[in-house]
Amino acid sequence: MRASLALVASATLIVGCKKEEGFEPAVTVMDAPSASAVIVDPSVGAGSVLIPVRVTNSYGVAVANLTGEVTLSFAGEALDDSTATLALDPWGYGEVELSSTTPQEVIVTVTNASTGGSGGTGSAYITGGADLSTGFFPGWLAQSAADEVIALNGGLLMREGGTLTWQAFEAGSPTRQVAAFPDLTGLTVGDIDEDGAEDVVVWRGAEVHLLRGRPGGGLGYKVGYEAEATVRGVAIGRFDSVLSADVAILYSDDSVGGVQLLSGDGVWGFEPTEPRELFFDFWGASAGDWDNDGRDELAMLASDEDGMGVVYRYELGDAGWATAGITLADDLDRPMRPGSRVLPGVDITGDGLQELLVVGVPPDTTGQQPLAMYTFASGTKVYELSWGSFAVTPSDVSGDGTADLVVTEHDPDVLRIISVDTDDGQLINRTAGDIPPTQSVAVADTDGEDLPEILLHDGAVIYGLPGERDEEVEARWKTRSEGSVLFGGLAAAGPVLTVEIDGSAGTELLLARTISGVVALQVLDVVSDEEGGFKFTGSTAGRIDVDGGASGAATALDLAYCDGVLYALISDGGTTLYAATPDGVEGLDLVAQLDVSASAIACGDGATFGAVVVLGGGEVAAYDASLALIGQTSVSTSAEDVAVATLSGSGPEIVTCETPGCSLLAADLDLDGFDELIEGGDAPTITGWASSWSLPLGGVPTLGDFDGDGLDDVLFTDISTGRIAIHLSLVGAVAPARVQHTRRSIAGPALLADGDGDEIREVFMLEVSGGLYMSRPSTSATE
Repeated sequence: MRASLALVASATLIVGCKKEEGFEPAVTVMDAPSASAVIVDPSVGAGSVLIPVRVTNSYGVAVANLTGEVTLSFAGEALDDSTATLALDPWGYGEVELSSTTPQEVIVTVTNASTGGSGGTGSAYITGGADLSTGFFPGWLAQSAADEVIALNGGLLMREGGTLTWQAFEAGSPTRQVAAFPDLTGLTVGDIDEDGAEDVVVWRGAEVHLLRGRPGGGLGYKVGYEAEATVRGVAIGRFDSVLSADVAILYSDDSVGGVQLLSGDGVWGFEPTEPRELFFDFWGASAGDWDNDGRDELAMLASDEDGMGVVYRYELGDAGWATAGITLADDLDRPMRPGSRVLPGVDITGDGLQELLVVGVPPDTTGQQPLAMYTFASGTKVYELSWGSFAVTPSDVSGDGTADLVVTEHDPDVLRIISVDTDDGQLINRTAGDIPPTQSVAVADTDGEDLPEILLHDGAVIYGLPGERDEEVEARWKTRSEGSVLFGGLAAAGPVLTVEIDGSAGTELLLARTISGVVALQVLDVVSDEEGGFKFTGSTAGRIDVDGGASGAATALDLAYCDGVLYALISDGGTTLYAATPDGVEGLDLVAQLDVSASAIACGDGATFGAVVVLGGGEVAAYDASLALIGQTSVSTSAEDVAVATLSGSGPEIVTCETPGCSLLAADLDLDGFDELIEGGDAPTITGWASSWSLPLGGVPTLGDFDGDGLDDVLFTDISTGRIAIHLSLVGAVAPARVQHTRRSIAGPALLADGDGDEIREVFMLEVSGGLYMSRPSTSATE
């Protein structure tokens, strides 16, 4: 970190922007787009669901202050209503609650809208039980290429190109599109009407659109302006003496440029002041009270004659606009380049004055992305920081009333928090832990507990790092425990199964593990210990040693537990299939073993396809419980995994998946007598009920009753990232994904099982070194 000192020049008066008669504003009000569609947004709820409806314009934004009503019809089972009529709130939204005792997807249809706009259909998902408290980090489904992620009004606003989506913080909330502006170039947020909800301003070309933020999510269209040149940046601040929020618009083209202030009255009325001509190549703008006089100044990031970024500051006084201090960013060690941005003012140093932050682009010619922070308490001082590449957001994560700089550095992937030391006022740049690769970072209190969460976007999901105060250092943020424990003594050699063997409460593990240098099949009993954790017990005498063969140690390729028999496909120089029966929890009794050429196994149907089926070399062989061959079926040589499924009244059949790296399960998710097919991998799908769902998040699929409603739900675990996507099963459908993140290096998928016998499931996952992660016992996780 480098600090340099520069003197502040006296303010110089420029030709004013005083409100006077006879001038022409640089912007004109656009015709308000009318209502064109009635949208039913997706919704999810347990037992009942609150269904949101909005009447939108051509930008996909709800039309504010509409009169009239919307009538809906509902198609589903055992619903408490079949129709509903609702009025709209001032944002253009309406909501209706619908209940049912049957978990299901309800089709919602707009049958009439006196508000204007053509009707459509949407889905509401009613789930059957309560979510499992796993203790893992919360997550939200993200737009994969989101340019920005912003905490906004109880949820996350994401921008990908011109599309804006919003997702509530509540677990399982679906993503909803709230606006679509083709060729969108910029966005900023601020509370324009001081109602406690953040509002949004977007711009594209010469257009600026003001959108009112809705508490609980959503945006309502208020007004649009068209400038006389291309809009280069917008800032929300209190610039004039009215002290309600104003909007400053920077615009420039080859022959015209300047700043146009829209002086706000606090209730969405704006009066344009006289525009000020400024012939700069603008890059962006922000607002901040950098001289602590109660009025915001306007910071304009623009190009100098060498094409590097400089910051000009202006303030609006009674006599007009005046410069506010010297030009900034013109003498940095690492200059700002096109694409850099200037952030709104925040107090980071704790001196009562806001700092001005300029964020460069990665990387400059030195391979470092720069960040410059200017302080103004005693002269103008600049702190220059740089990393190879990073994302940054200022926020008070430590809860001491002063903003911190939250930085996610790339390569290496590290979380940094830059804050002021409460004892001596010095800035501290500290590492807060390793993180997966991230695209952007935000901060929000999503759970109402202790300190806010740091939200990381990894390219597929956004997950939160819950915070708590560091007991060793006052006013310092650290990651809160995620509620899992690791048992490193398991020494698993391949996948693990969680099963119930002896009929008593609790769970057993079936696995291959290394014991004293020998790989063996074993059954272990999982029990809770006296300290609120888990332990596992088992008899080493009741194990089945498997031969390592010429290649050395054996590993388990696949396991299946079918009608009380463990089938294990072991790689031991070749491949060997073992059949063994558990003797309670005391051990395993070997039934048979057979040399096979195989890559995957699955349970058969007990009749036509025997007890177990084995996939290998374009053939599926069926065996009985003693491993006697029943028959063979030819399949594609590209088949990667196999299952036996009852998909129709024709009875069981062999099914395979062929996508490279895929894994396959068959299960009757809604207990209607027919199986659904669950294919994992990079292109996950669920096929059933005469439909096929392409799912947003892939991984290895597993089954378990996540919400305790008696139906098996589908979990996809991305082993490379530690991410879990959960789809709750409904009658004839599955609910949208809800996401959790382990932040762990795992080697196997999430398994749901009741480890302590209290009829509430815990999550088990294999760790990369052969240990086992388990969520804390449900009695402590739910207290």
